Amino acid sequence: MYVAKSQGKKRGVRYTKGMEESLQRSSLVARHLFLAIENNELSLHYQPIYDMSTNQIYSFEALLRWRNPTLGAVSADETIRIAESTGIIVDIENWVINQAIKDLPQLRSLTCSRALISVNISGLHFVDPQLPRYLLSILAKHKLTAADLVIELTESALLKDINEDNS
Repeated sequence: MYVAKSQGKKRGVRYTKGMEESLQRSSLVARHLFLAIENNELSLHYQPIYDMSTNQIYSFEALLRWRNPTLGAVSADETIRIAESTGIIVDIENWVINQAIKDLPQLRSLTCSRALISVNISGLHFVDPQLPRYLLSILAKHKLTAADLVIELTESALLKDINEDNS
């Protein structure tokens, strides 16, 4: 059913053993993911974005990584896909936002630049009317301003809109 729904309206698919294995994997990952924040299993890596006109790092993009003791390293694609489908994405993104904003002063000190921090958020989080207030409170807590943060909408939100328009 979920495979058929993901391919658009009025579609059917034939059941395969691979679908069951995929569903079992997703269920297992989801169970572990709900404890990932609490168990301190998430981490951020920072991808520098370089501005050739100023010869400086302009921004750092926060990239989520998850290493679970049982599952090992779980790909970012799988983590995000399952987090979005289970609804835990907002909690994970709040953790990412907090950690990235907290880390920005140290990243700046390492590069001697006034770089920004860039964070991806899902469409679900993006439409939350409390998001701007939440972001401003986290920034203020770390003595930063809205000008220090770039919010990017995840590709999955855009792809979902495109797929729904084509159905």
